[in-house]
Amino acid sequence: LRRGLTVASVQYRLTRDGYNGTDSVADVVDGFRFLRAHAGELGIDPSRIVIVSESAGGHVAVMASLLLQPGLVKAVVGLWGIQDLILGLPKMGRVLRDGLLRHPGDRGRLLPQ
Repeated sequence: LRRGLTVASVQYRLTRDGYNGTDSVADVVDGFRFLRAHAGELGIDPSRIVIVSESAGGHVAVMASLLLQPGLVKAVVGLWGIQDLILGLPKMGRVLRDGLLRHPGDRGRLLPQ
């Protein structure tokens, strides 16, 4: 607090433990809401909360920020998060297109033309 910065670490459920990605995002959203609700007790400014994470957590951070009311999150920093597997990693894009999205209906609905 002396330097005007407080760090809170929000633990979220992991897919490797049997949870799905929406569980992870929901945990971060809940953590953000907890910080805002208890900002007075914690001595933080609720209008200056930034969500930061890296790798898979970077993706979760970005997704969580999209679910919160616009304007609540001061900023979001998704370090090394995969935001677009198809455009960002061509090899992964091929795996998704050719392996996971085999059903023609899925391809048309989920992939940009």
